[in-house]
Amino acid sequence: MLLSDTYRGTELVITLAVDYEGGAVTYVDVAEEDPESGCVDRLEIAVKVSLTSAGGELAEVVDGVAWATNTGTLGLVAVPLFPPALTGTLDLGALMGADLTLDSLDLRATLDASQGTGALNGEASHAMLGSIGYGTIATVVVGAPM
Repeated sequence: MLLSDTYRGTELVITLAVDYEGGAVTYVDVAEEDPESGCVDRLEIAVKVSLTSAGGELAEVVDGVAWATNTGTLGLVAVPLFPPALTGTLDLGALMGADLTLDSLDLRATLDASQGTGALNGEASHAMLGSIGYGTIATVVVGAPM
């Protein structure tokens, strides 16, 4: 994805919180779902996801689904952040470069005992070319989860 010069190379310190508030917990048996997928059995858990930054650029609190495996890994199914709208001050209109418009933004993350990784992904379009595709806008790398 092409970012505008305003945001290219910018680092933004964020806080990611995943809270369980008594939502649904579902066991997914991969053999029943798709035995050829290469995936492992997992729990899927309805959670509240908070993604915030100290400067207020991100102030998002949304419903999400976390998954957990017996290998000690916790992940987030793609958590939609936009649309409908971000509540932080991040200027989505200035985020993309090359006359592109950001049409969607989501968060994916995987956490284990030693680190967390993830990405802010989005779909972009151009007024004359239409959709140009879905891709990573920013990579998220964190230390040990708290």
